[in-house]
Amino acid sequence: MEQTKLTIDTNTSHHSAAKLMSTAYITSSKGELVGEVRNRLMRSKTAYVTTNCLLVVDKKTAYVGVVSLSDLFQAAPETPIEKLIIDFPIIHPNTDQERIAYLALEHSVPILPVVDKLGNLLGIIDEKTILSVTYWELEEDLMRFSGVLSHRKNRTRAVD
Repeated sequence: MEQTKLTIDTNTSHHSAAKLMSTAYITSSKGELVGEVRNRLMRSKTAYVTTNCLLVVDKKTAYVGVVSLSDLFQAAPETPIEKLIIDFPIIHPNTDQERIAYLALEHSVPILPVVDKLGNLLGIIDEKTILSVTYWELEEDLMRFSGVLSHRKNRTRAVD
């Protein structure tokens, strides 16, 4: 399926989902059959940031859900793709990286779909980014707790 380019507010924090997300992911349209999706994936030469799931959208790029690729390859070819949808938490472009890490760990999910206010799929936070964000947040918290960093007026700075 062709990706539609959507615009997002670029005046967001550099620690936000909008700055961390990728648009290199696998999609399927609601109404497609498993066999159709499998055939398209087998012919595709596109590189994706995640290869463990695909995102289902409607005809207007509205987010519908996530399908595990293992479920996709185990299902009968005539199965409608929406029958395989798994419930995943979603985030918005202004979601802070600390919240991103928390949600991914709390729900044990490899990706987090990023949607706008209208529910349109904008991108995903992939597993590598989630792991990096978790590390950055842990490192920042450890430095703050040890007195190396302080928090003033919502800004982190090194202590002299």
